[in-house]
Amino acid sequence: MTNDMITEDYISFETAKLLKEKGFDEKCRTYYKVFPKSKIAAIYHSSENRGVSEDDPNEILCPTIHMAMKWLREVHHLFIQIEYECEDCFVSDIYMTNGENISIILRHLSIVKLMSRHAKLLSSIA
Repeated sequence: MTNDMITEDYISFETAKLLKEKGFDEKCRTYYKVFPKSKIAAIYHSSENRGVSEDDPNEILCPTIHMAMKWLREVHHLFIQIEYECEDCFVSDIYMTNGENISIILRHLSIVKLMSRHAKLLSSIA
């Protein structure tokens, strides 16, 4: 299989590590393989969906952005909404619900820092 996927459809390595810490174990076809000696992480594709590898702790699942957002919504009750505002500007809102009320917990206005802010919020989830 060739490696000419559109990488923008998949979460970053840093976000994948955070999702793993928070218990993400949905079946994916894509995963990062970490090579500790060289400190390199490469992205791989499997022909079938797979979960977390118990045999290789250096493999980290790499879901699509949509799959990660769905998991955050279903497991942690976080809703992420990203809207196009102008040529280089997006508005990102993150909402949290307890089943009855929805409250906004973060609003951000920049595509450059958008994903890192979401990653920081994810790292603060219990």
